This record gives sequence, C-alpha cells and structure tokens, in this order.
Amino acid sequence: MLNKTKLILYIIGGIIIASSYFGIKVAYNKYVAMKTDMQSYRNNQRAYEDIISGKTSENRVLKLSNADLKQSNDKLIQSMDSIRKTFKHASNKPGDVSAGINTVIHNTVGALLVNNGQCVVDTTLKHNAFTSSRVILKDNHLNVILDVNNTEYLYVYTTSEFVNVYKNGWVRFWHFDWHKEDIDRYDIKNTNDLIKVGTVRVVKIRE
Repeated sequence: MLNKTKLILYIIGGIIIASSYFGIKVAYNKYVAMKTDMQSYRNNQRAYEDIISGKTSENRVLKLSNADLKQSNDKLIQSMDSIRKTFKHASNKPGDVSAGINTVIHNTVGALLVNNGQCVVDTTLKHNAFTSSRVILKDNHLNVILDVNNTEYLYVYTTSEFVNVYKNGWVRFWHFDWHKEDIDRYDIKNTNDLIKVGTVRVVKIRE
C-alpha cells in the first residue's frame, strides 16, 4: 500500500514538474517573441524616421514579417512583393533578404556637329566609360541609341549598437546604460557613377 502511495506521489510530482516546465517554456517563448517584436518595431521606426529626414547614410534594413509585408502602405515594398510573385518564388521565409532600389540616370553632353550640306549626322557621345549615346540624323530621321552598362552590388551586414543614444560616453556612464542590439545595415555600390540611387527598401523577413 505504501509503495503504491509513493508511486502515485511520484507520478503526481512528475506531472507537476512537467507542467511547470512546459508553462515556463511557453512563457519564455512568448517573452522572446515579444522582445523580438519590440526590437523590430524600434528598428523599423528609426529606419523610416531616417528616410523621412533624408539620412541616407544610416541604411537600416527593415525587419518585417509576411503579415507586415501584406499590410504595408509603402508602395516600394508592395511592388517588391508583387514582383516576387511574378517570379513565382516561394513565400518569404525568415532570414530571406530582398531589396527594391530606384535608380536614376541623368547627364548632359554637348557635341560640335559639322554640317556638310547633306544633313547627315552620325556621332557617338561618351558620357563615361560605361555610358554612351549614338545620335544619327539621316534622311530626315533622327535616332538616339543609348547604351548604359552597370553592375550594382548590395551588401547586407550586421553591427552591434547601443539601443539608446546619448550625447557622449560620460552621459551613458551616468545612466549606466550599456544595452546593445544587433542592427542590420546595407551598402549599395554602382560601377556606373552616372546612376544615382533614389528610393531604397531592403527587407529582412522575420518570424
């Protein structure tokens, strides 16, 4: 009888321990998810603040979930998702990185044209080593052939930065605030310097 009682107590104790462990694990997972959501919200808020204020050197990567992508009012992000669908790519997975980059080419080159009386012009204007335009005027027809070559590089990297910004190290010391978090940033490089980077959105998918 005593052995049966001990066995029942052991079983009850095991159930209580297992239930407690499961409850703690669920609570911890919720805490981690909430912390991640807060970090992503703070990162995205600062990213859009930088975009609105014109701080092009900050280059924060947006951290969005698939639900965020669908609900976003950002036209460039909406177009990124629609373009992905035209490629018939699978749904975004956590860790995937995609980018939408608007670029502009603007340059003016003048050329001295000699009229030989036949009104025929065939000249090539070299804007730089990667860009040229050929102008052809013949038989009352004007053709302009633009040739643009460019390679665009996108680098995404992670830095560890302080969460809160202070004027200097002394102020941070008095607040005793050394809390850091990982920030994803990006760099864009075009080999053709006539191509100017305009609106940019770089998105890293989160859970």
